[in-house]
Amino acid sequence: MEAQKVDDEDLSVDAGLEFGSRGDAAIALLDQLQADGVPVDAVTYNICLRVCAKAGDLTKATSLLDEMSKEVDDAARPDVFSYTTVIRACCAPARGGRRRRHTRDDGEGTAAAALDVLDRCVADARVDPNEVTFRTALRACVGHPDDDPPPFARAILGLDVLARMNRAGYRRSDLDGATLGRLAKAAVSARSTDTLHDDRYFAARAFDLLPAE
Repeated sequence: MEAQKVDDEDLSVDAGLEFGSRGDAAIALLDQLQADGVPVDAVTYNICLRVCAKAGDLTKATSLLDEMSKEVDDAARPDVFSYTTVIRACCAPARGGRRRRHTRDDGEGTAAAALDVLDRCVADARVDPNEVTFRTALRACVGHPDDDPPPFARAILGLDVLARMNRAGYRRSDLDGATLGRLAKAAVSARSTDTLHDDRYFAARAFDLLPAE
């Protein structure tokens, strides 16, 4: 299962803006297209969303997603790529061409935002979150393999993402070992603090994250 691919040739002007990380200019161009009565679709929006995600600008990405959700034209409404890209804006953004490394001091706000966007995707009857969507949400919560261990609050949110993956039919083989290791530590810790219950517990069991009882 793969997220929708956007061809750069679809909107070469917007694509050029994207690669220059000129988010404000890309969104301004989108506004101008709409003001001129030029039809825009999900591809147009998604390229602007990619600009925002690359810059780690969650506020603008969420605003664009809200705008898409209000579109009357189905062709301009969010698709799985839209939701996944907004979730990507919750991950550590690139700095100087390299991804910023999550540290233990990172707050849980963006992880909670990623979970909110994932829930919007799940609730959208027109869209099914895919493997990339879930993996991106997990990355926003527990970080990359070379990141410091996530704080407890973000780790718990990662288990909440895992619970949604479990309900969607995904299994242990769909995740890499580093992510599973982080989630296993979170599950054991949550169990010791009585915060591992209901969906979190069943997901932890389904993904074999807990020692045998």
